[in-house]
Amino acid sequence: MDAFRSLFAPPRHLILLMAALWLGLALAEKQSERHNISKEVLNNLVYYSLFGFILGGRILYALSNVSAFLLSPLSLFSLNLDLFDPFAGLATALIAGFAYGARQRLPLWSTLDAPTPLFASLMVGLSFSHLAAGTAFGSPTSSPWGIELWSARRHPTQIYELMASLIIFGLIWFHKTDSLPGS
Repeated sequence: MDAFRSLFAPPRHLILLMAALWLGLALAEKQSERHNISKEVLNNLVYYSLFGFILGGRILYALSNVSAFLLSPLSLFSLNLDLFDPFAGLATALIAGFAYGARQRLPLWSTLDAPTPLFASLMVGLSFSHLAAGTAFGSPTSSPWGIELWSARRHPTQIYELMASLIIFGLIWFHKTDSLPGS
């Protein structure tokens, strides 16, 4: 029964990240033609990179903790998010994305510009995700805007992160269209 619940009731912080990914991809698609990248190519780039992130993060975590997975090899397919290396996943996603771009002969700077709204949206979603999960909390404070978290009044770093992400998103979204690729 617990497996059923975890499959069909994912944590809300993951739902917020997936919503940010979906919204960011939709916004990036709207602007992709401006960077001479088709929507299909942009979607493939994002999906290959996302697949590389998920697969690479789990496999490289398993390789760095081989002894634990030798005792229980099926735990490789666990839904436990603690069995994941986000930095290895990011490295694998970058490799997958650059490999796809090279195979498609995509111009580097325009290709990096096209998913920028996606990255900005993901940062906003990550901020909401941190707030929803209670992670990325700040140090204890006596300031009046502190929030109660983990039995202490703390700086609301998730909200600071959200404000900075929204400002960056606004700067990116309202950026001039006649700029050089990569700027």
